[in-house]
Amino acid sequence: MLADNERAIRFYLRCGFVREGIERERALAGEIWCSDVIMSVLEDEYRRLAPGWAGGSRARSGAIRPATARDLPALVDLAERRRREYADFQPTFWRPALEAPADQAPYFARLIDDGRALVLVHEEAGSSARLQVDGFVVGQVARHPPVYAPGGTALVIDDFAVAAPQLWPTVGGALLEEASERGRPLGPVQTVVVCGQADAPKRDPLASLAFGPASECRVRSGG
Repeated sequence: MLADNERAIRFYLRCGFVREGIERERALAGEIWCSDVIMSVLEDEYRRLAPGWAGGSRARSGAIRPATARDLPALVDLAERRRREYADFQPTFWRPALEAPADQAPYFARLIDDGRALVLVHEEAGSSARLQVDGFVVGQVARHPPVYAPGGTALVIDDFAVAAPQLWPTVGGALLEEASERGRPLGPVQTVVVCGQADAPKRDPLASLAFGPASECRVRSGG
């Protein structure tokens, strides 16, 4: 499809497709050469994601619940995968520490025990009927500086990961909607989701859910 057809691209991403690449100036539209975006979905991805497509971004083949201590290994593993992926995007800023998994476990344990934080997991039944955690989200309420209107509080979502990029439109979308719903009684005036600048599989579904860009970080090595 044409690279400037953002509406169609967002739709395909919500259905589980991933970007394979781009063919520059491939198609002639009138008198203008346009680029094509190549997108695909594998058969095993189709079989896994198809049950959730009928309901839009909400995955129907799993369940969302508050995290417990027994979920810690899965949360740590998913967070570690996300760090490695982000290190490829920007190694100066996102490079994981050697003891990152060991340090992350007690941090997640404190959040699970903290009634002021939202820690939700999505679990999907595996082939052996054993439930498997394939995504999680952590939401914490933060107060905005009074120099900004409307001020008040925001639900900040930083730790947010899924087991595979193609799960962002389904599992990721369902987790985000559930976190927003459960966070509403806490009184936030807005929801803020942290997303890596190059993380297109996550960023594009966020755009389809009306999350717009607010800021970005610029990083260089050294001082």
